[in-house]
Amino acid sequence: MPDAVKRLRELIDYFDVTDFVNVTQFAGSLSHDEITRSMRLFAERVMPVLQRDRLFAAPTNGAPPSAADAAGATGIFAPA
Repeated sequence: MPDAVKRLRELIDYFDVTDFVNVTQFAGSLSHDEITRSMRLFAERVMPVLQRDRLFAAPTNGAPPSAADAAGATGIFAPA
């Protein structure tokens, strides 16, 4: 499991987090190449784990999951 997923789980447990935003740039602290690499690594290594993890599943409000949800086509990940 990627360290980022482990850390997210710890933060969720400690702060009772319901949402998070992945920020890859802090006031010019990284170059464009470093930001791009960070985003790609998150997308390739962290997001697939999160998408399969029940802890990060979208709330269903009691409704059964749709066929698309079961296939992994939808979920909590959406463009800003």
